Formats: sequence, structure tokens, C-alpha cells
Amino acid sequence: MLESLLLIFLILYMAYRNGLIAKLKGKNQVLWSLLTLVSYWICSGIGALVVMIILIRSHQITQADIERVSGSQKAVNDLIMPLMLDNPIHFITIMVFGLGGYLLVRFILERMPIKNMPKDHEGVV
Repeated sequence: MLESLLLIFLILYMAYRNGLIAKLKGKNQVLWSLLTLVSYWICSGIGALVVMIILIRSHQITQADIERVSGSQKAVNDLIMPLMLDNPIHFITIMVFGLGGYLLVRFILERMPIKNMPKDHEGVV
């Protein structure tokens, strides 16, 4: 429970930081914060897909398991959670992919010019 709250706090903090950079660049702070959240979510989903492919390729999840749980979300959770808890690298992989989504948005923001910067850089230290 505490880990989940810390993770949510971390994700919201990353969105806040990108929002501050967007404000500095003269962009909409809320929009870029939401883009950060969406980017984190999408990249985490890609990371989860990669982990699932690894689990299927290593035969930890079989075709019979997939057919058995295809209709129920609870059954999917019952299948996946023991595998995630047995090897924390899977969970870390998903989080690193999500961090990559945050860093992608940050990279895009940092490449934008600062609003109202003098053309000749006069007075800029």
C-alpha cells in the first residue's frame, strides 16, 4: 500500500516538474503535465508488454494459462502477480520504461526555446 502511494507521488512529481519546465518555456503547464502522465502510462504499458513477452518466451506462462484466464481480470491478476513478486526485475523493468516516457517529454520540452529570450542574448548570464 505504501509503495503504491509513493509511486503515485513520484509520478505526480515528475508531471509537476515537466509542468514547471513548460511554464518556463511559455507553454501550457497543465497540458504538458497531462502529456507527461499519459506518456508515463503508455511507456509503462510497453514495458509490461515486454515483460509479458519475456514470460511467454521463457515458458513461465503457457498457452493453456492464457486460454484459462482470457475472460476474467481477476484470473489474469492471479496469474501475473506471483510471477511479478517472484522476480522484482519485472516490476523494475516496467517502471524504467515509464521513467523513459517522462524523460522523453522532458527532452522535448528542454529543446524548445525559452519565451522572451533576447535575440542577441544581451544581459543573459
